[in-house]
Amino acid sequence: MVAAESKPGGSRGRPAPVTRGLTLAHCSPFVPPEWVVAHGFRPVWLRPSRPAAWSRRAVCPFAASVLDAVVSGSPADLVVLTTACDQMRHAADVLEQRRAPVFLLNLPSTRQTPTARAIYGEELMRLGRLLVRLGGRSPGPGELAQEMARFDEARASLLAARGDLPAAVFARASIDVRTDAGTRVPPRPDPRVDAAGPRGRVTALALAGGPVLDEDLGLLEWVESAGGRFVLDASEWGEGTLPRPFDRERSDGWPLVELVDAYLGSIPDVFSRPNDAFHEYFRREIRARDVRGVVVLRRLWCDLWHAEIDRLRSAEVPVLDLVVDPIEDRLSGATLGRLEALLESLG
Repeated sequence: MVAAESKPGGSRGRPAPVTRGLTLAHCSPFVPPEWVVAHGFRPVWLRPSRPAAWSRRAVCPFAASVLDAVVSGSPADLVVLTTACDQMRHAADVLEQRRAPVFLLNLPSTRQTPTARAIYGEELMRLGRLLVRLGGRSPGPGELAQEMARFDEARASLLAARGDLPAAVFARASIDVRTDAGTRVPPRPDPRVDAAGPRGRVTALALAGGPVLDEDLGLLEWVESAGGRFVLDASEWGEGTLPRPFDRERSDGWPLVELVDAYLGSIPDVFSRPNDAFHEYFRREIRARDVRGVVVLRRLWCDLWHAEIDRLRSAEVPVLDLVVDPIEDRLSGATLGRLEALLESLG
């Protein structure tokens, strides 16, 4: 149990390097990079694209694209998927049948209770034991606290620059900072360049919905060139799924307890039940950032986000339910027409 963690004793210096380049591939905000790096592995974010060979394997296109990324990409020593989505659970079964090195992390659906946090902590320790068996190391609490401080600082630097970064640039950086604590904040755009584009004005928008894939970035760039500005990224891989800042005193004293609380206890995930925390976060940030419209980037096959559309509209700003199909062009005339109509309606 997490509560049984012992007090730290161990060096606060940098841990000895692992003898070979061990990698752990995943695409979940609930796989803490601090934990992975402290065990001697390098986290690699899976970057799915349009599915090909796996599209006929009875999984949704996004899960199929994850399978494609695992099978056709650079081999990893371990792939970690979570139980947040039934389709991803099935994807883990498919990989296991192929004897791929896969770990299914049990993510509690109810996350507000001490029992849920204890389960999540046990899952992290179970993952840690596997990493040690695969050639990693068992870190001391001081080593874990050091990695937590490094990643915490990297996330803080990125969030401090959030308001100056275009949506596509921030989307890339928010993934990079989950894999490398040495990630540098992207340079700010030249202030002499008119960020409002040809319209000569900026309309504050929020982004919600499923993960923003590389093939979606062109759509975000088009919106911002047409006069929109995504001031909030509440998508599954957006800023809302970065953990809260760590409490340094708790990190030094009980690092795993603090890690569990910062991830499971603070990330407002739409998959949790109940998911009131996500909607409270969404409405609060909508008001705080003076958002005038919302674009929900929804995958055609994702019933969960479809079910949340009406509740997202409770934020009392116009909501565009933008369904993207894995086969269709993101920048099709119909899609751009709907986006342009939203911007026109917001004046």
